[in-house]
Amino acid sequence: MLDYAAVMVIGHFVVSIFQAPLGQPVWQFIPHKSMEECRNEIQYNILPQEGYPLSLEYKMYKTAQCITREEFEAEMKRQQQMQQPKKE
Repeated sequence: MLDYAAVMVIGHFVVSIFQAPLGQPVWQFIPHKSMEECRNEIQYNILPQEGYPLSLEYKMYKTAQCITREEFEAEMKRQQQMQQPKKE
């Protein structure tokens, strides 16, 4: 089992010049040994506010934040429960 105390959550968003999203965002989860290590690494995963141009029509935006292991595991459990079909 992986030993970690914090998780960096990175969201990748592609948006058109008309501010319409191109599909669903892509999420990345990177474990870190400590919250301090996560916060030190987060600066390397942020794009400028104006985004990164992919073409004349599309730009990519990224968000990143550090959360604790407990918060991450609770959110993953909640997401799994939401995806399970409801029994009647």
